[in-house]
Amino acid sequence: MFASIEKITKFLLLEIDRQYDNRSVFGGLEKICTGWKTEALIQGVPTDLINEICKILANYHFLDQSSRKESIKKIFEILYLSGNLIKNSNLKYSEFFDTKIDLFEEKFHKEPEPKNEFSNQNLFDLEKVLSNPVIKISGIGKFRADALSRLGILTIKDLIYFFPRKHEDFSNLSTINKLNYSEKVSIAAVVKSIHTRNSKGGKQKITEVIVEDETGNLRITFFNQPFLEKSIKIGIRIMVSGKVDMYMGRYMLTNPEWVELERGGVTLNRIFPYYSLTKNVTQKWLRETISNQISLWVPKISDFFSSEFLSKANILDLPTALKNIHFPENFELKRLSEERFSFQDTFFLHLVMLQQKKNWQKDAAKIIFLDNKLLGQLIDHLPFSLTNAQKKCISEIRNDMASGVPMSRLVQGDVGSGKTIVAAIIIAGTIKNGFQSAVMAPTGILAEQLYSNIRSFLLTNNIISQDEICYISGDTSEKEKNIIKENLKSGLIKVAVGTHALIEEPVEFKNLEFVVIDEQHRFGVMQRKKIRSKGTSSHLLVMTATPIPRTLALTIFGDLDLSIIDEIPPGRKEIKTLIINPQKRSDAFMLIQKLVQEGSQAFIVYPLVESDEEEMIGTNAAVNEYDRLKKEVFPDLTIGLLHGRMKSEEKEKVMMNFRKGIYQILVTTTVIEVGVDVPNAAIMMIEGANRFGLSQLHQLRGRVGRGDKQSYCLLVPETEDAIENERLKAMAATTDGFKLAEIDLSQRGPGDFIGLRQSGYKEIRFSNIMNVKLIERARSLAKEVLENDPDFINENSHLFKIIMSEYWQKMIGEKK
Repeated sequence: MFASIEKITKFLLLEIDRQYDNRSVFGGLEKICTGWKTEALIQGVPTDLINEICKILANYHFLDQSSRKESIKKIFEILYLSGNLIKNSNLKYSEFFDTKIDLFEEKFHKEPEPKNEFSNQNLFDLEKVLSNPVIKISGIGKFRADALSRLGILTIKDLIYFFPRKHEDFSNLSTINKLNYSEKVSIAAVVKSIHTRNSKGGKQKITEVIVEDETGNLRITFFNQPFLEKSIKIGIRIMVSGKVDMYMGRYMLTNPEWVELERGGVTLNRIFPYYSLTKNVTQKWLRETISNQISLWVPKISDFFSSEFLSKANILDLPTALKNIHFPENFELKRLSEERFSFQDTFFLHLVMLQQKKNWQKDAAKIIFLDNKLLGQLIDHLPFSLTNAQKKCISEIRNDMASGVPMSRLVQGDVGSGKTIVAAIIIAGTIKNGFQSAVMAPTGILAEQLYSNIRSFLLTNNIISQDEICYISGDTSEKEKNIIKENLKSGLIKVAVGTHALIEEPVEFKNLEFVVIDEQHRFGVMQRKKIRSKGTSSHLLVMTATPIPRTLALTIFGDLDLSIIDEIPPGRKEIKTLIINPQKRSDAFMLIQKLVQEGSQAFIVYPLVESDEEEMIGTNAAVNEYDRLKKEVFPDLTIGLLHGRMKSEEKEKVMMNFRKGIYQILVTTTVIEVGVDVPNAAIMMIEGANRFGLSQLHQLRGRVGRGDKQSYCLLVPETEDAIENERLKAMAATTDGFKLAEIDLSQRGPGDFIGLRQSGYKEIRFSNIMNVKLIERARSLAKEVLENDPDFINENSHLFKIIMSEYWQKMIGEKK
């Protein structure tokens, strides 16, 4: 017998002993459900039984003595019919245990039908029903359906899965004499008067209701809802839920939730869901509509996870989670429901990514050996020493490429950690094995820089001739593109470096076996699949300078093995980061002037390209400030201008002039955020620094400090008040990208943190991405499913394949 059933039985017997005074439990018998429900669910008490008991107890406070007695009888009857009654031999309780079979028997006592959770056709029939448009719901016409569509709600299933943005707790049932200012309460009272008047300006209708309970009266004000006079009648008993306000020294409620008690309906003294809204959709209407659909369909929904799986995963079943994600009995059930859906999203993301990796590795890859002699020669010729982290990374890549299985590896390294040289060394080894390599970057500036660095390394070490490497972008002339295509197809060109043009153009390779993608997060899943498909089963190396916390990397890049370069090359000095009061901007200009005169170069970064009076007043923009800096602040220095609206050839020319030292200062936007490498740049000033995200600020800072000089990053917020900005404080406190990434992720969530929305990935619901245990549990179970049933043919997992296809469509951006 369940301990929770035994517990509630004892309270009910105590209530009988106390002659139904509702004091057997502190705060009233209805309060027991708050914690008891969670306890009962965890023990495995049937959800229908729990809900029936709590439904009866929810209104216990409002009943008279005889009605309370009947309620307790009803609970014992339900327990009897469900086979959970713990009988008491004491004769004084005999009338409560002399139960009769009635209408409840049909619900709780009928023989359960044999069912298979995963092959039952009813599950698919229900999916068909739930895929019906919302206009099929009684009370929803075209007007309402159009309004819901603006919220992304097109079907009944969309409505059920339209989760609240927040919850407010109105479970505190109070009397009028015990109200406290700003407290969230629910009150049961009788309507004494109601009338509607115009506000002083005549622009608003104000409906004022006076209600009264046994302890006092209270004014309730509704704005622009004159129609309430038709439904809130004098003499009826209502429950109102809201936040206690004060007007002229007296407590009041403004625009509270309300319901007529005699008509029943949803009890108000509980935790309330609040949804995102749009025009012609009110909170009350949407809440009631969703509640009706939850009651109608959720009990019929079968979980695609088996009971055994739910136990392993330690998560709630789907019907319980769906009900409590909308209308939780308590905040613990709300948390458990959120965890269920976070786990579900994470599990299927891992399943999709692991299967993708498995599919990629089905075909054998060319074995590529990077022998020790060649590796030693390449490293000896470098003008610097490799860090231990770089050496370890090279070793991991060598092992992958010599295995005969296609490599799928992510190299994650902080700004300036030396990822490019690692890729260049592997490219050299690939060429020596007789195969081609391709390198793809998200922007022309970054791709051109990679081309320049890799070309220089390969030519210096006599790995290729000048004609055996090419650069291709959207701006490459058609004539040049045609020559490049011919030479790639014939095998004359050994290395191709470029932008999206590498996959968008009909480019063919003779024997492409190694693919490098830089700044991984800026490419979608399908884009990297497309570039890889240019070969047979090419080895894939993706790189990012954005430090990604391990928990996020495990989830989002689950198809890739992970290498981390967490050491900065020796000899580099830590960048000094200072927050500059905008009133002392001249001090920053003086430091820039001093360093430039000593031979260094500087970046001045602005959040906008250009601004006018209507656009973000107070935020300086690159174009506007460029002329002022050139004429008034640094008239004796050479200044260049770079921003994203310039044509590619213009941008490349400006960057080349800056690298050559023709420009001493570069006024720019975030177009230089990633990959720009100018070792002589020793100072960066970031205007409007409070407007940037932490990860973006760190990436920008990484454009300086690449040489052996002491470097500086000056953060200038828009206002003095913004000096206290938490992101700026974190930037000044550390240069550790991984620490900053953890902070940024906790503040913004994965979608904003790493630009996942641009890559086709969607936000993981409830952003439980920092829950390491949940992620590891989801990944472990995903691996177990794939190992035990790789083709998803067993009854316990074949539904996963259908659900996985939905997740895959979301990831590649084909499904919203």
